[in-house]
Amino acid sequence: MRVGLLLNPAAAKGGAVGEGAKVEQLLRERGHQPTVVAEPTPEATQQTLISSLDNIDRLVVVGGDGLVNLALQHVAQTSLTLGIVPAGTGNDFARGLGLPTDTVAAVDAALAEARPIDAMQSSAGWAASIITQGFSVLTNQVANRLPWPKDGRRYVVATGLALPALKTVPLTLVVDGVRHELDNTFLAIGNTRFFGSGTPICPAADPTNGLLDIVAIGPLTRRELVTFYDTVPDQSFLQNHRTQVFSGSEVTIEGGSTDLWADGEPYGSAPLTIAAVPEAVSIAGTRLEHG
Repeated sequence: MRVGLLLNPAAAKGGAVGEGAKVEQLLRERGHQPTVVAEPTPEATQQTLISSLDNIDRLVVVGGDGLVNLALQHVAQTSLTLGIVPAGTGNDFARGLGLPTDTVAAVDAALAEARPIDAMQSSAGWAASIITQGFSVLTNQVANRLPWPKDGRRYVVATGLALPALKTVPLTLVVDGVRHELDNTFLAIGNTRFFGSGTPICPAADPTNGLLDIVAIGPLTRRELVTFYDTVPDQSFLQNHRTQVFSGSEVTIEGGSTDLWADGEPYGSAPLTIAAVPEAVSIAGTRLEHG
């Protein structure tokens, strides 16, 4: 099997560098001579990756959700299999697929049998895990500027720092042709369950059913938002009258705040139509709770 190894020296605020070297060594011990793609910028990474695709059968990504998102743009709806060794800050896509976090186990999973799963697609490109709008975008923007902590606690710190900018705006969602008018504080469109380093904001998301799990929340004040986050882990937020949940194969976002982020990275702007694409990408070693 011809293996490509995609690394991001900046993942986990630089903490993924040693992880990448360890993964390369483990692949060699398992009889593979990986084609390594490790460039200092996303632009250079894309160019090197594109030139390598014809010479590999499987792409092993060592990084976080952003690097998986970059890889997805090139492997979706192709014969290439994607393997993931989680080494970022959030690792929410890997978490949603039940992939191991231990490096040795993750490498073995990345070389294991693959399973096709869905992905999300729009004119802005592909997305793997969750597309967000509203306050969650502000939180991501703040988190990406923080030098510490290097782990998922950055999102907790960023939430507090972003609170003064919280606002609620009118939003229209068109889900499989049905219009919904909302006062929205933040929106999550999920292919898998988690964002923000393990927050199950789209608990019904199943990347094997051809549907999007859409969660719209608002209006919320700053005080209400802090309390609201406490109700997400046990899913009791779903009973809150400020939460509206939709399911469909396609959603169009009209209004709301302009910026959209996907997999923790800038994605595009509204208005935008997002579709679930069944079996768009093959992922190695998945252990799904759904499907």
